[in-house]
Amino acid sequence: MSQALPHMPPFNQLSQKPANVTTFNLTPLPFLMPIPSPTVRAVAALSLTQLIGWGASFWLPAVTGPAMARDLGMTLPMVMAGPTVMLVVMAIASWPLGGVFERFGARPVMVIGSLFGAAGLFVMGVSAGPDLYFLAWLILGLAGATMLTTPAQIAVTEIAGDKARQALSVLILAGGLTSTIVWPLTGVLQAEWGWRAPTLLYAALILFLCLPLHWAVLARKPREKSAAKTTAEPVVIDRPRFALLAITFAANGFFTWGFALTIIILFEAAGLDHASALTAAAFIGIAQWGGRMVDFLGGRRV
Repeated sequence: MSQALPHMPPFNQLSQKPANVTTFNLTPLPFLMPIPSPTVRAVAALSLTQLIGWGASFWLPAVTGPAMARDLGMTLPMVMAGPTVMLVVMAIASWPLGGVFERFGARPVMVIGSLFGAAGLFVMGVSAGPDLYFLAWLILGLAGATMLTTPAQIAVTEIAGDKARQALSVLILAGGLTSTIVWPLTGVLQAEWGWRAPTLLYAALILFLCLPLHWAVLARKPREKSAAKTTAEPVVIDRPRFALLAITFAANGFFTWGFALTIIILFEAAGLDHASALTAAAFIGIAQWGGRMVDFLGGRRV
């Protein structure tokens, strides 16, 4: 005897949700499938390009300086004068760039700066004496003015707008690890293949990594100005105070940047071998990063 089939609801009722059944929203969760905003992408890319740019230029002789001096027939103080040349050229070249950034935005300027950076490191990597060595630093000074720090901050501001403060804090925070990451890498490459190997490798990284990132993630055009026009009051500079401020900044740079640039050499003079001196010096970057982290966390509460 055949059994009766259970009662089946009409087909058009099969898709209706029973009252006692809980359903789940299957929309992808944001933390599982994050979609980076333009600001996040820009800050991430610029954190990397700034780390490479500064580590490959200003901080390079901290590791390679003695080997450069021996190979190029220069004294160590002459080699260490290279980063000073870079900073001076950066300062001079920065004056006329304000209008360029305002008109064209940071993207094309930083792309050109990447070309300067790659060219400067290439010239340094193939140099055989002081002439090309200092020419390389002149070119790197132009790269610094068009690619490092200020251009990156302008680029972040163009994208983030009113929310640029926290984005800039993250960018500065990431920069604190430059020496911690780049110095050991440079030391390993130099020990294996000589000082020219990391120099030329960093030139390639700037050309084939930094330049495409600057082109891909930065704003396509400068941020539009506000339609409201305001008349700015003329600024009166207190010359004595301005001079004192300039002297203070210069002294601070002399004791911080200058000290950090020679710290590996000083550790070696104190009796440490090169590897130990390099390791000890790399921890300075961690200390800098810690200080910037305190500033970053504290700044969010202001």
